[in-house]
Amino acid sequence: MKYGRSLSFCVKDILSGRIDKNDVGMIVTSTSFKNPEMWRNGIESYQKSYWCDYSIEECTNLVNWLIENNKIEQPRSINGKVQTLFKNKHWADTYQEAIESLENL
Repeated sequence: MKYGRSLSFCVKDILSGRIDKNDVGMIVTSTSFKNPEMWRNGIESYQKSYWCDYSIEECTNLVNWLIENNKIEQPRSINGKVQTLFKNKHWADTYQEAIESLENL
C-alpha cells in the first residue's frame, strides 16, 4: 500500500500509471473541499494545471473513485491541520509516515 501526501501529485501519478489506484491506502491532503461543488471546482482547477495531460472526465472519475472508496482524508477540513508540501516524496509506505508532517495552521 502507498499513502499519499498531496492530492495533485498523487492523482497525477495514478493518472499516468505510475501508481495503481488499487495500491493506494489513503491520500492525506491539505485540501478542504466540504461539498460536491467545492470538489468540482477543485478538480477543474487542478485539471487545468497539474492534470492538464488528462481529460476532465478522467480526473473527475478518478477523484470520485478515491472519494467513494474512502481513499482521501482532509485533516484541514476537520482539525485545521495542513500537510507540508512534498514535491519529491509525496508517497509514503505507511499511514503514520504520511501524517507525521501535519502542522497546525
